[in-house]
Order: sequence, then C-alpha cells, then structure tokens
Amino acid sequence: MRKPLVFLLLLFLCACSLPALADDSLSLPDGRQLRLEPLHLGDQYQIEQANFESIFMLNLYENDALFQQLYFTTQENREEGPFIKAQDLNFDGYPDLDIIYQLGASNSRHIFFFYDQDTGKYEPWQYSYMWLSNYTLDPENGYLINYVHDSAITGTKEIYRWEEKTLQPVRSAHIRHDEYDYDTVHLEITYYGDSPAKRETVHYRSLDLMSASDEEILSMHQEMDERLFKDLK
Repeated sequence: MRKPLVFLLLLFLCACSLPALADDSLSLPDGRQLRLEPLHLGDQYQIEQANFESIFMLNLYENDALFQQLYFTTQENREEGPFIKAQDLNFDGYPDLDIIYQLGASNSRHIFFFYDQDTGKYEPWQYSYMWLSNYTLDPENGYLINYVHDSAITGTKEIYRWEEKTLQPVRSAHIRHDEYDYDTVHLEITYYGDSPAKRETVHYRSLDLMSASDEEILSMHQEMDERLFKDLK
C-alpha cells in the first residue's frame, strides 16, 4: 500500500501549481449550495484498457469552506474539465454526481457518487454487476431505464427500480446475434421477480437477416419496446 499512497501524495503536492478547472454548483433540498471544483492531479497508464486515465480530486465547498473531497479517474479529460452532471439518480430528493469515465461512439461508462443522508456526505456507488450507459430517468414511476448499444441492429434495454440503496432489475429486452449463425438475431424479453435469480422469459422470437426486409427489422425494435413496457406499473 505504500507506493500508491506515496504516488498520490506526490500528485497532490504537484497539483498545488495547477489551475483549477471550471467550477459548477448544486443545490441541496435544505437550501445549501455546494460549489464543485475538480483538480487534475496527474495521469496514469491503465494496462487492462491500454489507455491513459486522468486522476482528479473533486473539492466540494459550502460557503467557501471545504465540505468534502472526492477522488476519481477518467479517460475524458477535456480542456474545460471532466464531464460532471448533478441529478437525483435514486429519487431521494438529493442531487447525486455522475462523472463520465469513458465516452464512446455509442456507449459510455460512468462513475457515480450518491449523497448519503445518514452521513451527510457523498459516497461512491459500486455497480459492478451492470453497465449503465445510455440511461434515462423516470422519477414519476421510480424507474431507471438503461440501453447498451451493440450494433446497428442489436442492443440491450433494461428497466431498473431502486430498493433502498440497491438497483434491482425489473425487465430486460435483448436483440442479439445467434451464437452460431451471425445472420440470425433473437429478441428475448425477460421479467424479473423480487430478485435477479427469479427471472422468466416471457417472449422469444428469431429473425433471419438475410431474408428480412428493413421494415421487419424495424418492427422487431418496435416490438422490443412495446413488450418491454407493456402493463408496466
């Protein structure tokens, strides 16, 4: 553990001479205002992804007094600073932090910090069992809807619901290529019970891309949405 700690300390000392990136702010339900100031500490090489990532310290200030410090890495270090968005991801009334780690042509990877009402601080959220990419929020019904793009035809759309601090799957829809025949795609709709282990495939059909028309392919995507959201409460 000594080397990483020494490395981080050296980065912190060097960062004192670096200019702060663009400031932003967010409002808490109790009326408090927090100012966000990301500070670039340095870069490191990520062997697994064969890419460089930037190390940041995010300072949160309340009335110019330091409220909290958060650390994160990102591959998207723009001149004006990292992509940071404040929004209520778990529908508890408090703004959470969404930081883009990696931005691709169709998908993205995110780092999240959730406001913890018990501690009054932001805490990192671990979600290693899923990949949140092109997600949308449905606060009225309490759903998070996620889409992962695979190709021009294939992809996965999932509906999640919060249960306390855990995001539980409700329904999922997949259009995927056949494992042995790339010219065949399958549409599979799955409903979940009160746990990911209690899953039921409620619809399954296949399509031969060699003989299918553009209208038939489009119809499969329309069917994907219709069956995924049918009678959703």
